[in-house]
Amino acid sequence: MQMLVATLPVYILSLGGNQTSAGLVIGILPFTALLFRPLMGWLTDAWRRRPLVLIGTSCYGLANIVYLAAGSMPLLILGRFVHGIGLSCYTTASNAYVADIAPLRRRAEAVGLFAAAQAIGLIAGPVIGFALVEETGFHYLFYVSGGLAFIAFLISL
Repeated sequence: MQMLVATLPVYILSLGGNQTSAGLVIGILPFTALLFRPLMGWLTDAWRRRPLVLIGTSCYGLANIVYLAAGSMPLLILGRFVHGIGLSCYTTASNAYVADIAPLRRRAEAVGLFAAAQAIGLIAGPVIGFALVEETGFHYLFYVSGGLAFIAFLISL
């Protein structure tokens, strides 16, 4: 999903949006995640971890389908909203899961390593995303990103 961090604003501009609309669409994801994370924390405890991980990866895939179909700012905003829900589900539940399975004496180390692994995606994702866009276009980027979300869903089963 980190491939979309830097590439999505360029996609919005390519669809005719301006910098303000790009900022609005991009800002919907963290705003949605901020709103929904407290609920997802409660659900992660109530439903356990796996259902929220599955919902999160499903939302990641669905967001890419919306991005593929989007030809307007409202649809892109919808995609980012879905993406934000997925982010709040997945990150909350997966971090809790790592804390659950780590030995007590090494819990902080395990959570730190998991966060570092996520940072690798944030470092490499934009480079890979722009390489895909340059070689094949935005639609292929959304196919790859959605496909990876589907793989993550299957692995999480």
